[in-house]
Amino acid sequence: MVDRPDQATGVLGYLHIEGVGGRSARDMRQLLEAFEDAYDAVARVELAAKRLAEGQEWLRRWGPPPRYWPGNTLFTGHIEVSGPADPLIVTRVVLHSPGFWEFLGSLNPLEVLRRYLNDRHERRKDRDYRSAAERERLAIENALASLDVVQRIAQLEREYGPEIHRSEAWRQGWIGEVRPDLQRLADFDERGMINGGSARAGPEPPEPRQLPPGADV
Repeated sequence: MVDRPDQATGVLGYLHIEGVGGRSARDMRQLLEAFEDAYDAVARVELAAKRLAEGQEWLRRWGPPPRYWPGNTLFTGHIEVSGPADPLIVTRVVLHSPGFWEFLGSLNPLEVLRRYLNDRHERRKDRDYRSAAERERLAIENALASLDVVQRIAQLEREYGPEIHRSEAWRQGWIGEVRPDLQRLADFDERGMINGGSARAGPEPPEPRQLPPGADV
């Protein structure tokens, strides 16, 4: 068990997902990289959305800024943002069939990963959607919609009209930003290394469960 890091800057949480052992070291390394890359991508989108929301609040209060004002990057579609302040940490692993992976990091990106993996896992069974691309787009859009800041931007749109912040263009940009990393993570669900439908996220780790004989922690 790994303690919460003292230097954490945001609201921390846990992501718990079933997985299996007995795979190659390369597969395990690629799985961990996929989790980290997807987590980082969502964190970048969340920060970009926060800056967008701040920009729209500015526009509501003060109107358009001067053309060459340094803060104008808040109002364009080309915001350069860094990764999350809180790194993704592996807190518990059970290498058994089935076992589980448990991660600690910023709660909001972890919740997006949980929602995406759950939703995509379920949509694989649903033949009502026109194409795999449509299922993927909906899974990503629904997952990102769980971010408080994205809901805040949607509220601005309802109050002041879509022309205020061109939210549809931003949403499509965000989907494009996270799609490759989320899809790479979902590939491990399709390969059976993780069970996307089992993903859970929250501010506290799940209660310890009875481990099967011979499980390694």
